[in-house]
Amino acid sequence: MYKDIAYYSTIYGIGTFTISSVSQNIVPPKLVLSYSSISNDQIFTTKGSYKYNSSFTFKFDLISFKEFVPLQLFYQLKGYDVGWKSNESGELSYTNLPNGNYDLLVYVQNS
Repeated sequence: MYKDIAYYSTIYGIGTFTISSVSQNIVPPKLVLSYSSISNDQIFTTKGSYKYNSSFTFKFDLISFKEFVPLQLFYQLKGYDVGWKSNESGELSYTNLPNGNYDLLVYVQNS
């Protein structure tokens, strides 16, 4: 971004647009899993079997292409959480989960 012009790259070349011409927030935020660990050992797999009473930590990067727009991470551990939870930090921790199968659902939302 330079002054009021944003540059972007595609397989067809470089493009630009004027930021002030974008009146609505039409670009959805991005969600990237940047870190995950099980019992303080970093892991990189999204599926697996882990021993009982393990603790899990996930860190997501919440990326917005609009300035000063608050982002909210919504998450639910299916099979454990009753409903959706949210936070702005992008960090999740679960400790001493009962034995079972779980799916972690996440999405990010801006204004």
